[in-house]
Amino acid sequence: NGGGGLKVRQITAVVLRKKIPNFYDGFNPQDKQGFKAALLQMLQTEPERSVRISAVAVVAEVANFEIKTTDAAGPHPSISNNWPEVLQFIVTANQNPAEEARELAFFLLAEMTYTIGNCLKESFADLAQLYNAALQDQ
Repeated sequence: NGGGGLKVRQITAVVLRKKIPNFYDGFNPQDKQGFKAALLQMLQTEPERSVRISAVAVVAEVANFEIKTTDAAGPHPSISNNWPEVLQFIVTANQNPAEEARELAFFLLAEMTYTIGNCLKESFADLAQLYNAALQDQ
């Protein structure tokens, strides 16, 4: 039954998000890179919205490990971004003519606000355009 596969994919994403803090640091760099690429590919190809939304939480959890502020005390914190592809994915998804892709971009931004907030400060003008375009989306 096709619905069973949907439920399994969705619960797998939920469980994976909860388990990432326990095992992610143990991955070697090549495995991390492959895992991150697979996550972004899955977001592009997963046909079911509910599974994509659950996968967004997995991406956000991985981003917690890959995008960090190394000195939050000063006015210009140092940012370590080991996953620039996720930010590019958000920009590209927002420019996609498919409504589902644009929606996904904003789900990612919402889930990752605290993780990537400092990275986005320098891109505020671009973000303002992104949000403005979305508010005018039809």
